Amino acid sequence: MKLELSSLALKKMINSLSDQRQSALLSILTPTQLIKYEKSPKLASSPLNNLSLEHLCAKIHPSYFIETLKLYSDIDRRFYLSSLSEKSQDYLTNYFKDPLQPYTLNPSLQKFTLEMLFTKAFKIDNRPTPLSFLPEEPLLFLANASYDQLKTLCDALGLFDVVAELKKVIRSSTLKNIENSLTPDDLTFIQQIQNYRPNPLFQEIGLNNFAGDHALFKNIIFLRGLNRLSIALANSSDPLIWYILHTFSINEAEQFKSLKFKIKENTTQLSLIEQVIFTWNKKCIHSH
Repeated sequence: MKLELSSLALKKMINSLSDQRQSALLSILTPTQLIKYEKSPKLASSPLNNLSLEHLCAKIHPSYFIETLKLYSDIDRRFYLSSLSEKSQDYLTNYFKDPLQPYTLNPSLQKFTLEMLFTKAFKIDNRPTPLSFLPEEPLLFLANASYDQLKTLCDALGLFDVVAELKKVIRSSTLKNIENSLTPDDLTFIQQIQNYRPNPLFQEIGLNNFAGDHALFKNIIFLRGLNRLSIALANSSDPLIWYILHTFSINEAEQFKSLKFKIKENTTQLSLIEQVIFTWNKKCIHSH
């Protein structure tokens, strides 16, 4: 869903007026402006609060700053790193194998440096639409999700694929291998989703042949969950997708984009949206 910020801003401004003033303003719009106004989607009835630059950069996965930081010497890079959140600093310091600890910047200098880094990393045409301008849609709440919440969401969504195949596993040794690869929370969640019907879009994982490679199992489950999320979001607005892609790491965002494809809004997609909302409420709403 391609959106123009100017159209959303116009709708937001007009909607804030009384009915009488709305009518008066609409009557003086040009035909082009009126068409854009009428075609722009409905704004969220309970819009999300806009993020400060500090909180936005803390939400953006630190991998998105790597290419920009590569352009600078160790000393300059250390200065830019110091403006980011502690979690982002740890990630990037480890990536660059920098033995020096970031500086402690006063609030004014930290804000100035962060604005410089953000401006260099994100050109004008690749910056997020403010959260308060996002249109109403079922999965809008994901725009505010943290990395840990999205990771938890995908890990849990992948368990729907496990449920679909567990009943077909015959060997007790295979069942034991699967059980040993799941946490107690995973097993509890599996009990809660027993009655969900399989989605016909997905091929089987092949659990009948699972030999006990826990790391491989976890990766497959995550990718299956990411696949479910990507299809649930197939018809979502570009601004919502921006926030989700930039909360994931660059590699995970590329995986998301490779799995995402447009489908008509049918019962399959609606069931996936329902699964995302159910899983979010059960597994993510209290996580940080």
